[in-house]
Amino acid sequence: MALAVPTIRTGALATAGLLAINADQLPVDMYEDVFEYDASGSPLLTVVTKRLQTKRAKNPTVKHLEDQPVPEWDTITQTRIAGDTTVTVTNIAYHAIGDLIKHVVSGETARITGINTGTSTLTITRSWGATAAAGWTNGDYILNMGAAESEGDTSPEAKATVTVTKTNFCQIMKTTVELSKTAENTANYGGSERTRQRRKAGARHARLWEQAWLHGEKNEDTSGAKPIRSMGGIDEHITSLVLAAGGVLTEPEFLDLLGDAMRHKVGAGPKRKGLLVSRELGATMDMWGNNKLQTNVGAQKTYGFSVSTYVSRFGTLDVIDHPLLEFGYAGYGYIIDWDGLIYRPARRTTLNPNIQAAGEDVWKDEYLTEASGSFAQEMAFGKITGVTF
Repeated sequence: MALAVPTIRTGALATAGLLAINADQLPVDMYEDVFEYDASGSPLLTVVTKRLQTKRAKNPTVKHLEDQPVPEWDTITQTRIAGDTTVTVTNIAYHAIGDLIKHVVSGETARITGINTGTSTLTITRSWGATAAAGWTNGDYILNMGAAESEGDTSPEAKATVTVTKTNFCQIMKTTVELSKTAENTANYGGSERTRQRRKAGARHARLWEQAWLHGEKNEDTSGAKPIRSMGGIDEHITSLVLAAGGVLTEPEFLDLLGDAMRHKVGAGPKRKGLLVSRELGATMDMWGNNKLQTNVGAQKTYGFSVSTYVSRFGTLDVIDHPLLEFGYAGYGYIIDWDGLIYRPARRTTLNPNIQAAGEDVWKDEYLTEASGSFAQEMAFGKITGVTF
């Protein structure tokens, strides 16, 4: 019988090279944990849910009502000279006979004596008071200061706004974990691979929901056998107060936007809102100096991530660095009225384990959420784009 021929090394054995011992004799010096990069990607949803602004969705379409005061400001739509006693306006429904209107540029007050809704024309008594009649220019602002009624007169006609219905759709989102039963039964550094993949899928599920809250577009497709719905997010909601920086953002530009956003507030209470900032916007605010940004220790303990406070004469902002405002959304920022956001879950986020088909030799789990959001009073929010640093 032939003998097995051993491999011979002449000289001092080494761990590698020509005098290497069998590599399988060397244990793998692997650190037990798996280091992962995974940005904490849902600060917006975290704040909303921890503030208990949650109301269960009972229908795939969620709705809310909005209202506002009868406006006092209007603009004129024709140029008038001092002797003219009629003027057309942009919003004829704002006014009533007996109201006093102030032409801001000249300071002249006029009293409304007649209204033609068909032509949006006011008949007015000019120079109501000491200020002389003057020329009015198309586009000038006028301020309705309410009625001056005669003694013993009847009540004026009532003015009231009609509520507006706002809608959004519940979106179904699933994030799946799947691996073979052999892979799960094999020893792994980092412990159970199924557990690790579940953790990663949970973090991704949260990030994807945050993306929907920020950038989602509302839609419902009923052309197929079963409907598909997606929720609209903050980007779609904010249309009025948008500041396109187009480069360096100055603090006066920022304060101009902030003043407009703070002018409108959902609900009562102090004027305190949130500001989600990209890296570029956050660094810009740091450069404004004067200790404008102060660490908010209480908010950090509540939400579990860094929060700073920016105090202005218009109100206070809780400033939150948002890791997902990057690449195409680098240089973005969002002013958020926290009281105007409501989380509307139809089915809260749940891990559904073992959804693999019968007889399938795999483990399959999924995170599932069916939810939407309500965004109230668009003028209470603001958006900044294009900031460079």
